[in-house]
Amino acid sequence: MASRQPSPHAPKGWKLTTVNGTRRAINPEGKNVSYAQYLNAQARLSGFKSHSDYRKYASKIKGYRDTLQAKKALRLGSPQLRFLKEQILTPNKVNDVKPGGPLARFLEDIGRREKNAPYAVGDTPGVK
Repeated sequence: MASRQPSPHAPKGWKLTTVNGTRRAINPEGKNVSYAQYLNAQARLSGFKSHSDYRKYASKIKGYRDTLQAKKALRLGSPQLRFLKEQILTPNKVNDVKPGGPLARFLEDIGRREKNAPYAVGDTPGVK
């Protein structure tokens, strides 16, 4: 049984392993469980009910993962993905669009907006 380190956004206490060529995980209690259970724990860390729930949002999340920086920031289990789920993808959520607000900082973190931009989110000035 080979063991390797999980991603930096893995749930605490989980380890990844392979048994006879099959991906497996070791949960915090030390029990060898399916890789799907690991994915469910990682999805819950990002604010989703399960990995299946995460997959329902995949096409919307994909729109934010257009740069390498954004792909790294929005990995399953990351705090940025949790913010995206809870503040942007959740229906009827009022977003603060002012410069320097949480939405503006999030877009700056994933490289979708220039740092310290003086305009509100959505009011990007056109190219002249």
